[in-house]
Amino acid sequence: MSGYPGPVGVLLIIAVLTACAPAAQQGTEQTDGPGTSSAAPKILRLGMQNEPDNFLRPGPQGRERALDVAHAQLAVIDNRGVVVPRLASEVPSFENRTWRVEADGSMEVTWRLRANVRWHDGRSVTADDFLFVGEYLSDARTVVAAPPWGPYLDRMVASDPATLVFHFKQPYALATDVDLRPMPRHILGPMLAAGDVDGFNSSSHWRNEFVGAGPYRLTNWELGSRIEFVRFDDYFLGRPPLDGIVMSFFSNPNTLLANILAEEVDLHVPSGLEAPHAVELQRRWQGTANQVLVGSVGKVKLMAFQFRPDVGVAPGALRERAVRQALYRTLDREAASEAVTHGLGPIADSWVPPDDPRRQIAAFRESIIQYPYDLNRARQELAAAGWNPAPDGILVNAAGERFQFEMRDTADDYLSVLADAYKRAGIGIAQMVIPAQLGSDREYRSLHPGVELTSNTYTEYDKVRLHSSDVAAPANRYAGGNKGGFASTEMDRLLDRLAQTIPTNERSAIQADILRLALTELPVLPIHWSINVMTATARVKNVHVPTPLAVETWNLPEWDMAT
Repeated sequence: MSGYPGPVGVLLIIAVLTACAPAAQQGTEQTDGPGTSSAAPKILRLGMQNEPDNFLRPGPQGRERALDVAHAQLAVIDNRGVVVPRLASEVPSFENRTWRVEADGSMEVTWRLRANVRWHDGRSVTADDFLFVGEYLSDARTVVAAPPWGPYLDRMVASDPATLVFHFKQPYALATDVDLRPMPRHILGPMLAAGDVDGFNSSSHWRNEFVGAGPYRLTNWELGSRIEFVRFDDYFLGRPPLDGIVMSFFSNPNTLLANILAEEVDLHVPSGLEAPHAVELQRRWQGTANQVLVGSVGKVKLMAFQFRPDVGVAPGALRERAVRQALYRTLDREAASEAVTHGLGPIADSWVPPDDPRRQIAAFRESIIQYPYDLNRARQELAAAGWNPAPDGILVNAAGERFQFEMRDTADDYLSVLADAYKRAGIGIAQMVIPAQLGSDREYRSLHPGVELTSNTYTEYDKVRLHSSDVAAPANRYAGGNKGGFASTEMDRLLDRLAQTIPTNERSAIQADILRLALTELPVLPIHWSINVMTATARVKNVHVPTPLAVETWNLPEWDMAT
């Protein structure tokens, strides 16, 4: 969760409304009332591109949205950037003494659970189900990424069935950012107790027999096609509005688009549609009350370098700071955004969103070192580093080594855009499209031999992405957030200070120092802010476009639709 209050970030909303919209809007106000038992069931048809791998580790690119339907967390962030309790009855605070820093420098955070939380099989959710998560995470064979708060935690205890207490070794500012969901000990406990962690990881519980504590209960999972959920009447926040949700998967974006246009999909959450689809939908839906929502969940598109000394990188000059700075000046980020997002994705000069209120603080703003597009200056800096044009225009050094490196991404369109940009500077790019079957292979993604294009959320750079203790490695099954292996003693010191600093103004000062160091060393080159395209037909109600602080499912228990 955020180190500062309030919603920030990029938010572009394209509402396609016309003269016939009032009549359509009237339809969206229909509600069930007395005597309406014969009304057709309200089944929300939810369309997504990516099917989750399972419910233990759903995977990237929106796959965790399926888990949001069937399970619940201690707390979520709403669209104002406020932490809202879910399974917990309240958010820990200094005022109610459920968040305390002790005289010895340790810290204690107490979460009290709601009294009426039940698993989908009717059993009560207790604090022990959270302790069970901790037991699983402590095993070396776990397949779930270690939580960012893990290194600071001393222990978790359950003082009673409804009270979970986190004991931290030291002050930790993001203590409420636990992002923790319980696991049912009564179902999975025997396997873990017997040491069968591999069986635990592959259990059918994580797929077609999933038992959660969310607003909707899984009833059917047709692999490669869809997942069906029905309303869980005993949901702790009250009876959910929808009778059910059918989540369908369309691996081909054009097939997804066709189903949206045919209104076979009521709601599409971000995963699959891009800027051209948004433009096309806007055109086709003119004259209706259907909506195209283009927003951001705070992800920045960037180039990430490889720093591991045991991974061969050619040319080795990619590990030189001056060369990375020159490479940044060769990037026409505005042209890249226009080509990929139709200009809807604002240019990134860091991982700080454009309308972040901290940019109003002069000292903070000045820590964001600028590298404007300047091809002539970039060529001069590369020449100073020993790289000059050969007869064919490609840069070479005195040893005859050509300045050409591998760049990976999951799609070739973006690779081509950047390859063309670098060609103008005399740099060759060997374009490598990551095979679909390797997209979730953490080892393969971590050990790239040059540069990978990726997207990270802006808050990750206050936590794990640049800390040497979180380098993806065999010991953590390459689940560490520091994928490129960047290591800096000074960066570690700053990130450790930030994690232990709670006052907002002091945190901002440290964050400014982190930015200044990172934008000097440039382990990553921010390019532009990624966009998310979301669509909703006129019948859908209570759905919010995602923001940098809140994903669109934060209020999923309130989703509804007109009958």
